[in-house]
Amino acid sequence: GFGAGNIMLFSLPLWFDSDLEIKGATRKFLHLLSSIIALPVLIYSGRIFFISAFNSLKARLPNMDVPISIAIFLASIVSLLQTFRGGQNVYFDSAVMLVFFLLIGRYLDFKARKKAFNIASEFSMLQAGFGKVEIANKIRVLPARELREDMILIVAVGEKIACDGLVIEGRSQVDNSLISGESMPKEVDKNSLVYGGSINLSAPLKIKITKTIQNGVLSQIINLIGNIENKKNIYVRIADKFSKYYTPIIHILALITFAIWYFYVKSNWEIALMNATAVLIITCPCALALAIPIAQTIAISNFLKRG
Repeated sequence: GFGAGNIMLFSLPLWFDSDLEIKGATRKFLHLLSSIIALPVLIYSGRIFFISAFNSLKARLPNMDVPISIAIFLASIVSLLQTFRGGQNVYFDSAVMLVFFLLIGRYLDFKARKKAFNIASEFSMLQAGFGKVEIANKIRVLPARELREDMILIVAVGEKIACDGLVIEGRSQVDNSLISGESMPKEVDKNSLVYGGSINLSAPLKIKITKTIQNGVLSQIINLIGNIENKKNIYVRIADKFSKYYTPIIHILALITFAIWYFYVKSNWEIALMNATAVLIITCPCALALAIPIAQTIAISNFLKRG
């Protein structure tokens, strides 16, 4: 953002100079200042796109970062050539601003995933750490991970229920808000189903465990939230599928543009390369690359707010 803002200071006079009143050494000096700011920014801040593009090409599954990386790279090369040859136009501002906005999208995506991870961590801490079980008419305290199906849990008033199970003795009220979001206590008696993480409120209960802590409803909720980090959602899958066709088509168009200008129009290779680069920059899928993480962030945030 700092790099983009400062490059704009040097680019603005040139944008409004339609009559080319800024000439020679002054124009070259402004271009040079832009390049001094832009190159470190593009190399450092753009590396996430370059690495992603390289890995996708290595796996023969080109993603959206391939056209983005090539556009940034060619825009920088052409701009450097134009700077040292005293050309009229450079594209450092476009390249840096593109990286800046794409990184904002990545940051929003990261924040959404981090929020989901924090929610999952909070749920994990709300699980019971131990359970009292009846074994051979004796009550033993076992870590929750050692509790098994068909064991009999003894849950006193105010204690958390360690695992999902079936009430076999007692009548009480339980706080199920962690599971269902319902703030009112739920009445339970013999043969009622109760869930791990719920709190017994009014009377002791004996519960036959039907699911271990690893297989319980609360663990399933934690796993679902955690999967947000690892699974691609529908927006990402659509973009990846789109990029398989989009990337080669755009590069073929850029190549055709270069060939027309170089062989048919008989321009020199610099003009042909500039026009081919313009095709890549104009068709760079920045809107789609920005839309994916923003849509994902909004969707995840709304789901989490609604419990």
